[in-house]
Amino acid sequence: MNHKPVSEEFYLNIIPYVLSAILLIFSFSGLVFDYSQQHHSRLGLVIMFGVGVLILIGLFFKTRRDFYKPIKTNAVVLLTSVFIFITQLSGGILWNLYFPLVVLITFRAKKKDAYMGLIIIAAGELGSSLFSATNSFSIRIFQLLFLGLTVESLIRILSFRVHFIKKEPPPKDLTLPELDRVDQAEKISKKSINYVLDLIFRNPRVRTVVLMFLENTIDGIRLKMVDFRSALPGSISSNPVKPGGSIVGLTLKENDYFLVENFSRSSTSIGYYQDVVAIGSFCGVPLKFKDNYIGILAMDSDEQGAFDAERAYDLTLFAKLLSDMLQISSYLEKKELSSTSLELINDLSHQLIHCLYLGDVIKVFSRKIKESLSFDDFIIAVQVDYNAVRILKSGFNMVKMYKPDEIIKLDENSILKIIVKNNMSMVEKNFHKPSDVQRFLIEPNDGSINIASFAAVPIPSKEDTMGAVLLLSSYLNNFTHRDLELLDVFSILLGAALERSRLYEEKEKLAIKDGLTGLFNHRFLQEILDEEISRGQRSNKPLSFIIIDLDHFKNVNDTYGHRAGDKVLKTIARFITDSVRKFDFVGRYGGEELALVLPDCTNRQALIVAEKIRSGIENLEIEVDQDKILTVTVSIGVSSYPLRAVNKEDLIEDADRSLYVAKQKGRNKIAYSGSVQIGIVPDQ
Repeated sequence: MNHKPVSEEFYLNIIPYVLSAILLIFSFSGLVFDYSQQHHSRLGLVIMFGVGVLILIGLFFKTRRDFYKPIKTNAVVLLTSVFIFITQLSGGILWNLYFPLVVLITFRAKKKDAYMGLIIIAAGELGSSLFSATNSFSIRIFQLLFLGLTVESLIRILSFRVHFIKKEPPPKDLTLPELDRVDQAEKISKKSINYVLDLIFRNPRVRTVVLMFLENTIDGIRLKMVDFRSALPGSISSNPVKPGGSIVGLTLKENDYFLVENFSRSSTSIGYYQDVVAIGSFCGVPLKFKDNYIGILAMDSDEQGAFDAERAYDLTLFAKLLSDMLQISSYLEKKELSSTSLELINDLSHQLIHCLYLGDVIKVFSRKIKESLSFDDFIIAVQVDYNAVRILKSGFNMVKMYKPDEIIKLDENSILKIIVKNNMSMVEKNFHKPSDVQRFLIEPNDGSINIASFAAVPIPSKEDTMGAVLLLSSYLNNFTHRDLELLDVFSILLGAALERSRLYEEKEKLAIKDGLTGLFNHRFLQEILDEEISRGQRSNKPLSFIIIDLDHFKNVNDTYGHRAGDKVLKTIARFITDSVRKFDFVGRYGGEELALVLPDCTNRQALIVAEKIRSGIENLEIEVDQDKILTVTVSIGVSSYPLRAVNKEDLIEDADRSLYVAKQKGRNKIAYSGSVQIGIVPDQ
C-alpha cells in the first residue's frame, strides 16, 4: 500500500504544538510540585502556563492564512527559548546549536516576523517575572534576532535570482482522463449543479429542468439523468435515453440551443418523461468540454411561447458555467494541492458563480486573494491588444500609478508582457537586481514602487491568454511555489468568470439596445421614463421627452434602397447622440422614429435641444454611396413634465400629438402643445 510522504509543511506546523505542550507540562508540574521554589516565582510559572494555553488556542483556531505565519514563527523561537532557559541548558550542545537556529529562523522569515518577536520579548521583559533571572536572556535574544536581520539584509543586497516556472497547459488544452465521461462530469461540484438547477427552476414558467450527461453503455451512447427539478417529479424517468430517438437528443446537434416555442408532440418524445403530460414549449442547450459534447441542460413549460431567444441565451450561460466547473475539476485532478488550498478554491468558485457583472467578479476575486495570500499590492489586467492592457483593479499603492479602466502600453521588456505573450507563470523571490538588467513590471517608471518579490500568472481564456494577475510584496522570499500554484488555479476561475460576465453583459446590452442604430430600444425607454418620472416626483425636478421622425423616410428606402436607409438612420442616430448630454437617453422609438429622455430638463431647454438637432440634421450631408449624398429633415414633438403632463402616458401622448402637428404644418418643424416653431425658441 502506497503512503503519501509527510510534507515539510507538516513538521513546521506540528513544532509549535509540541513546544507548547512541553511548556504547559513543565509549568503545570512546577505549580503542582512547588518547582517554583527552586528556580522561579510562582507568578512566573502561572504566566508561563497562561502563555502556553494562549498559544495553543491561537494555533488551534488559526486559519492557515499567511498573516498567521508570524505567530507560528515566533512561537517556535520563544517557546524554544523559554524551554532552554528554564531547564538550564545554557552552555551545552543544544545551547550552542540554538544561536544559529534563531538566526536561521529569522533569516527565513519575513522582517515583520522578526520585529514582532522583538516586540513580544520586550513586552515580556517589562511585564513578566519569567524573564527576571540574573543572566540577561532577553538581551541575548535581541542580539540573535538583530543578527538574523543583518544577515538577511546582506544577502538581499549581494544576491538576486529570478525563478521562472513554465505554466502547465491551461484547461482548454486538457484532455479528459481515460474514464467514462459521466464519471468525469459527476466530479462537478454538487453545490454548483444545485445552484444552477435551482436558479433556473425559480422561473415560474419553467416546469422541469434537467441535467443529463452522455455515457458509454453496451447498447451504445446514452444520455444519463444526473439531476433535475420538476413540478411533476413522479413523471420524470431515470432510464438512459438514446440521443437519436428523442427531442432532448436533438439538442446535441446544435451549437447554441434548440428551441421549440410551440410544442405539439407527446411529452414522452422529449426523452425524460415517462408519463404523458402537456408540453407547451421546450429549450435545450448542449454541454461541451473543449469541442466535445458531454451532455445537455434542458427545460420545458406547459405554456406555449414560454421561452424565447433571450431565455434560450440565458440557458447557454448556465451551461457554460457547468462546463467551466468541469474544466476546473479536471485541471485540479492534475495538481497535488493541500486540503486548505482546495477549500479556498472551492470557496472562490462558488462565490464567483453568483457574479454576473464584471465589477462583482473583480470585487469577489480581489477580496479572496487578499484573504488567501500575503502581499502588499496587486494588479489585475486584461489584454486590449498585442501591446496594451486595461487595468481592471489595482491595489492601494498601485492605484496611484494605474487607475481602474486605464489603458497601459506594455514595454517589450516588461514582466507583464512576457507573461501574457508566453502564457507562463512567474515567481521572483528577490527583485533587487543590478542596474544593467533592465526589467520592468509594466513600464520603465516602476522604480518608484518598493518591490522585493512578486508572483504573476496569466488569466486564461478559451482561445488565448486574456490577461494577468500580478501580486507584489516589499519583502524578500514572500511567495512560494505553492502560492503560485494556488494563484494559478485562482486565475483560471477568474478567466472563466470574466468570460461569463462578458457574455451576460453583452446579452443585457442586446436586450436594451437596437441592433441597427445601437440606441436604446423602445422597451428600455419606457422603463427609463417610469424611473425618471418617479425621481422627478420625489425631487421635484423637471423632465422632457422628445420624439423625432425622419421626413419622407419611405422615399429614401424606395429610391436608394434599404441599405441607404440604414446608413441614414445610423448617421442621424450618431449625430443626435453627440448633440445631447452624456446622461440623456437616446433611443429608437420604432421604424424611423427616434426619441429622447432628458432628465432635469425644462420645456425651454428641451426646445433648445430640439432646435439644435433639427437645424443640425437639415445641414447634414449623408454619404450613402461614393457618388450619392443625401440630405434629410426631421419633424420633432416636445413635451415636458410637469409643465405639460403629470404622468408617463400623458407625457408620451402630448409629445406624439405635438409631432403630428409638426408634420401637418409642413415638416422640418418643432411642435409643443399645439404650437409650432422653426428656428425660434419661445420664452417659456
